[in-house]
Amino acid sequence: MQIESETLENGIVKILLNGRLDMMGNQDIEMKFTGLAATEKALVLVDMTDVEFIASIGIRTLITIVKAQANRGGKVVLCSLQPLVKEVLTTAGVDNIIDIFDECEAAMSELESSD
Repeated sequence: MQIESETLENGIVKILLNGRLDMMGNQDIEMKFTGLAATEKALVLVDMTDVEFIASIGIRTLITIVKAQANRGGKVVLCSLQPLVKEVLTTAGVDNIIDIFDECEAAMSELESSD
């Protein structure tokens, strides 16, 4: 699992995940992901275009980050999920906790309007 990030001109932190968010993938990125997305108030866009699989441990990490950011007054949204990953998250009810968008542009608009 790989993780990249950048802070966009509008102040949104964009995080790009790549790989499998399973036990091994989660171990590869958990500390950096948490540091980027949950340690201080921010608007965070997580682009999951290249995440091909997510396991329960990956779901736990996402929920933990979203809750930590909400407690700080920020927000985390997900965008561009592959069909299998989206199905897993919706079946697990995660879409009731985390805003999920098909397109990153729509996710970005949501974050900009919540600022």
